[in-house]
Amino acid sequence: MTQEIDELREYLRAYLDGHPFITAVAPKTSRSVKVRLAVYRTKDGKPIGVEFDKKTLQNLWVRAEDATQVALSDTKLTLKKWNGEEWKGDDEGGANHNLKHYDDFPGHDLVRFGVKTKQDARSVLDHLLPKRSKHRYLLKVNGDMHCPDGICRPSLSEDWEGGEVLIPKSGPVRFANDKFTKAPEIEPGDEVLVWTHEYGGHGDGWGLTAIATVGATRQSDGFIAVQLGDVERILHPFGFLDLDDGPTGSRILDAAKARRDHRAWMLEDNDYQEILNLIEKRGARTPEDASEEIENRRLNWRKTRPVQGQFRNALLKEYGERCVLTGCSTLQALEAAHVLPHNGSTVRDQTDNGLLLRRDLHSMFDALLWSIEPASSTVRLSKRLSDNNYEYLDGAPVTQTVSPENLKIHFEQFLKTEKDA
Repeated sequence: MTQEIDELREYLRAYLDGHPFITAVAPKTSRSVKVRLAVYRTKDGKPIGVEFDKKTLQNLWVRAEDATQVALSDTKLTLKKWNGEEWKGDDEGGANHNLKHYDDFPGHDLVRFGVKTKQDARSVLDHLLPKRSKHRYLLKVNGDMHCPDGICRPSLSEDWEGGEVLIPKSGPVRFANDKFTKAPEIEPGDEVLVWTHEYGGHGDGWGLTAIATVGATRQSDGFIAVQLGDVERILHPFGFLDLDDGPTGSRILDAAKARRDHRAWMLEDNDYQEILNLIEKRGARTPEDASEEIENRRLNWRKTRPVQGQFRNALLKEYGERCVLTGCSTLQALEAAHVLPHNGSTVRDQTDNGLLLRRDLHSMFDALLWSIEPASSTVRLSKRLSDNNYEYLDGAPVTQTVSPENLKIHFEQFLKTEKDA
């Protein structure tokens, strides 16, 4: 127990001394120091008294009106009422008398929380802190100089997990009406998108590389160090070199593209959604990636299909509830086929990436036993297909609304498979 309380004591000191919403109040008497009583005040004026000298728990003193709705399972909670001169509890015991020397406590009933674990201590403190909605930021950095261990291109999310990204000491900015203003400071729990400069001489990064949750921040040699937690490396990062020369589709990225300096940009809700849309759009990735997915689907075409829901309903409407090859209108036999395999991106669930097919033709399409020649929009059957019952489909015209690029990728992979057969 002694070791646990020692660790809890150090945790409390570090948390209270380092939290941006909490400030320490100077000791009022030498007695306060002797009994190891420390008093803090939250940003919105709530006092917290802490007795650091206890051996089996740590006492947190707060005003009763500030402690409503704090419910903890393994915490000794005691109410002390102010009688005009001092505090008394039902057991006639009082409160720490040194609290009387701090103006925030006298005149108020007090609650003492005897906490034994970090979790319970944090629950009390979090309740007292002013609530703040989560903010999001784009951190545009030189990977060599500002990323964890100088890693520009993390192979895995774990390469950056727990590491720190350095941003300018001036902090993040808000961009509006072509002007910069100071944005709220980055704090624990905020979300950051990390963009590493992709130009030679500036880190040779990927561009948009990862999304993470902020663990902590600190001052570090002229920078602000932002600790990364819950890192999710974007499966296929992209930068300005991968986007078109015109507008990127993101207001903030357009501004960052015009400036390209080391900066932390605050993201409004619309800015954040625009970047997420780009990530989903990039979910189409490259033709090489899509070809690999098609090949993997061919090799695993027997797997059970997930419920297709909205995608199937959209294709039923798009194609008049009929198979695009046979005209079959038996709904129980019709399935929604992805031209480029589903990869979690909503872009792949649009009608321009789908065909409504009879169940057997869907399985054969996934297995690359047939495809559609883009130039003529006609069926090409595989030489690997031994069943003569499908010969009538070879060369048949197909009325479809698939994206030409998607159709081209599927057909090229079909031809490659035929060549390798």
